[in-house]
Amino acid sequence: MIFGSLIMNGGSMVGCEGGESSGGIDLERSDAFCSDVSISDCSTDGFAGGVYGYGEETSIVLEDCRFTANNAWTDVGGAIRCDVAVSSLEMSRCTFDDNFAFVGNCVSAPNVVNAVDCEFNAQNMFDSPVAHVSLGGIGTGSRFTRCRFIDAETPDLASSFRATQIGGLEFIDCEFSGNRTIDVGGGVDTEGAVFISAAPDDDSSILFSGCRFSDNQICCWLEANYAGQGGALRVVGRQVTLEGCTFDFNRAAIGGSIHAEAEILNCVIDGSASVGSGGGAYLYGESSVVNSKVTGSADCNYPAIEAGHAVSIEGCTISGSFGAPFICLFEPVDLAVCRFPKGSTVRDTRFCDYSEAAIAGAWVDLGGNSFNPAACDAADLNGDGEVDGADLALVLAAWGQPCLGCAADVNGDGEVNGADLALILAGWGR
Repeated sequence: MIFGSLIMNGGSMVGCEGGESSGGIDLERSDAFCSDVSISDCSTDGFAGGVYGYGEETSIVLEDCRFTANNAWTDVGGAIRCDVAVSSLEMSRCTFDDNFAFVGNCVSAPNVVNAVDCEFNAQNMFDSPVAHVSLGGIGTGSRFTRCRFIDAETPDLASSFRATQIGGLEFIDCEFSGNRTIDVGGGVDTEGAVFISAAPDDDSSILFSGCRFSDNQICCWLEANYAGQGGALRVVGRQVTLEGCTFDFNRAAIGGSIHAEAEILNCVIDGSASVGSGGGAYLYGESSVVNSKVTGSADCNYPAIEAGHAVSIEGCTISGSFGAPFICLFEPVDLAVCRFPKGSTVRDTRFCDYSEAAIAGAWVDLGGNSFNPAACDAADLNGDGEVDGADLALVLAAWGQPCLGCAADVNGDGEVNGADLALILAGWGR
């Protein structure tokens, strides 16, 4: 155990073993700085296979460090464990591979983490119920920037990131891909790639900006019949803000990509849901979707978006993309691309590729909407059936703006520029 300060520049720790805590470095009321350090094959019968931080004066900074095959066999923090009193954990350009713990295979910490350019890769996880990274609610807030959460697999609980009773939390330009939760008993409560439970007495923001969620799923004994809620992301207890994010090929029983009260801006969302509904997203509370493209299917009920409470939709393109249902436990209801409850409002939105109706439910038409049961022409921005000067004007009005998800970003590269103008001109008069 180390008291005071620790500085490590270079070096490695291999095959260390601990008793009740820390197979590697054990810090109590200490400041630690480690750069270019490798910790591998360290283990403990308790918590923190690699690094353990304890006490309110403990602050840990890790740069260019590698954590490989460390184990906390029966407890938390396969690579790193910080107790609730630790003041900060900062990580830059660190990588985590094949670490294992009962909770938090890579990191288990309070809400005091700042991670930049870190990679949390495939972990030895199936016997471990929780996540690459697990955060508790105590702390000033955490931020993850350009981090990657890849190829995790767990039973029932969130596979890549899980936070409970959390305050402020931000993800900037992060990637979550190939993560898989196997439903072995959680049923409808089985969690997807990311699960966040907000502290009820804290109104700090929860933000995802510029993030990508790809090929995350909650599945069970039959591959086609998905389980749980929010294949990519589920947030409970507070509204989450999603801006400039991409969700593609995520799957769950309810809310193929998203299950949350959400403010969604300039996003591209695709997902599928089986048995339940909300292939792209299932929304509740005071949710809104603005300047976004949403595609999704749900095997039995079909909506790309379903809302449990009144929702606001503006400037979006929403498509159904229907196919034959794999398994339906009940008859299809309201075959529509969206299902909105009373009080929902829709403005300047294109609805495409639907079977019987664009929207089911009691909603308010605020104008500027278009409805096409066939696939929409991407260059027909206002949905009037022609590519003409009105569509050109929309591109010029948004010129040079970051605009992932808005109709003027015809080619979907996140910007409105000459490439989009070329597509409008190529489709002119169509």
